[in-house]
Amino acid sequence: PACPFADECGGCQLQRYRIEDQRDMKLRVVRYVITENMGDEYSSMVRSVIRVGPEYGYRTRMDFVTAFDRIGLRKRKDYRTVIDIDHCLLMSDRMNDVLKEARSTLEALRRDNGLTFYDYLNHKGYLRYLSIRSGINREGREETMIVFTTKTGDPFPLHAFRSVESDSVYQVVNSGLFDTAGGTPVSFIGKPFIQHTINLNRSVTYLIGPNTFFQTNRFVTKVYADLIAETHWYDSVVDLYSGTGAITLLLENPNVIGVELIKENVDMANRNLEINKGQINNNIEFVVEDVRQYLTHGDNADLVIVDPPRSGLGKKVAKLLGRLAPQRIVYMSCNIVTQTADAAVLKEYGYEPVKINVYDLFPLTYHMESLMVLDITK
Repeated sequence: PACPFADECGGCQLQRYRIEDQRDMKLRVVRYVITENMGDEYSSMVRSVIRVGPEYGYRTRMDFVTAFDRIGLRKRKDYRTVIDIDHCLLMSDRMNDVLKEARSTLEALRRDNGLTFYDYLNHKGYLRYLSIRSGINREGREETMIVFTTKTGDPFPLHAFRSVESDSVYQVVNSGLFDTAGGTPVSFIGKPFIQHTINLNRSVTYLIGPNTFFQTNRFVTKVYADLIAETHWYDSVVDLYSGTGAITLLLENPNVIGVELIKENVDMANRNLEINKGQINNNIEFVVEDVRQYLTHGDNADLVIVDPPRSGLGKKVAKLLGRLAPQRIVYMSCNIVTQTADAAVLKEYGYEPVKINVYDLFPLTYHMESLMVLDITK
């Protein structure tokens, strides 16, 4: 493998396989899952796992654990051990430069100022994570953000990182036992947000904050282009699990509603709508509501787009969606197992898959992204 940490790091599972063989394995898995959940006649709809950009340098976010005197990722199949990592080939060159500078500054703070890393086994210490985020702005320049997740709200010395070539540096606080990179923002230096622009029929710029969910692969435009191509013939569209508007703002249908439970995400989606108003000439609205609740009263739509978390829709939401009876459902997922299980439920309401695309959106790992188009037939 090109990566010196490949045999120990848990970040990539498939580095010892050629990229062609990785995609062949993923194709076999996808066809097996489709056959198990939906029937063999549908597995042949997936002819290949589609390449999306290069296999290196594609990630827009990396979360590095700061524990046990190390900065890196957990060892494969060993949660108790952290592999010290000074560069990651999944990141861009600029992100790696930021990692190198941030590591050097952190080591100086530990040595000279008594900064402690977090022991997540015994729940002691202060600094839990160093995260690096990246976006490409409208001018084509890469912007970066550093996020330090701390155990307590004690001030983190952000001023020490002014010399690091990053557009934004944040401290967020996670005081709970749940082990995650992210928390309540308490302070920052530099820009409050970085930006990422996607150019399709319209050019849309998105704001990215310390907790903003955004697609991990910077080359996701290919997937979005295929999704948008399935939406052009419909007047009213509902985008469920709309997040910060990643898909919603690309839609050019006359009337679009984005539905999202987390108010912070909807606030960011409305910010994104505002900064792109010069590019958007259709009616787009975001609502804060649980998807299941929305489907109990929402107006019928010609088209519904869903991009749920890995857990999928679940039977109850899938049934509600089936009863809503849109002409078409476009289902984007990072979990082919839950996606096909949901599709099996939707079949009971007359929906048949007319297209299934699977994308190698996470090369060198066993993850992938899939796009399923379902039309109502009865």
